[in-house]
Amino acid sequence: MTQGARILILADAGAKVGGGHIMRCLTLAEALTRAGAECAFVAGPAAWAVLDAFAQAPVEVFPLDEEASASELAAAGVRVARTWSASGLVADHYGFGPGDDATLSAACERLLIIDDLRRRHAHGLVLDSNIGR
Repeated sequence: MTQGARILILADAGAKVGGGHIMRCLTLAEALTRAGAECAFVAGPAAWAVLDAFAQAPVEVFPLDEEASASELAAAGVRVARTWSASGLVADHYGFGPGDDATLSAACERLLIIDDLRRRHAHGLVLDSNIGR
């Protein structure tokens, strides 16, 4: 699925959570890009700063004018996923809950949720990168 795939990434960043969500998604995006996928982020200003500082190559960003709640980010991600014709979504945000999972999975059949808090998710494939999980 990687060659020619269009992967849209939604990740949290900010003063309270730092830039770790963006960094791990950026690492994933760079690996997917090397494998032939096209990746883009939907991002607010805090995420832009992390992307600008650490992206090894130019990254396409669909900017949000201001910081958004998790649900607002999910809604923006759905709009972008449909207009950009995303073939997969990656969601890395502690604020996403079951309702957001359902919203995102309705926009795109392939959903990867990165979550290391041991929460249940109703949709998508969950990746917990902690040791032993």
